Amino acid sequence: YSMGARDGGKTRFERAQEAALSVIDNLPAGSTVQVVTCSDRATYIPFIPTNLDQARSTIRGLTLTSQAGDVSPGLAEAYQA
Repeated sequence: YSMGARDGGKTRFERAQEAALSVIDNLPAGSTVQVVTCSDRATYIPFIPTNLDQARSTIRGLTLTSQAGDVSPGLAEAYQA
């Protein structure tokens, strides 16, 4: 739940979502994206990589969990994607 802590007027989770959306919004034309969530395990969220609107919707739809955070599985999953 550490991502649920308030950092100013927003939670860390909300700030992370905003940062991810900003990355997508600033990609060059023709870019592709994948979304991988990280907690105690990595979860690859499949969608059409060229559909940036679907990526945005996926990120907006993510919810905070009580799982412990570990970036290593997420990085491994992202590498495989």
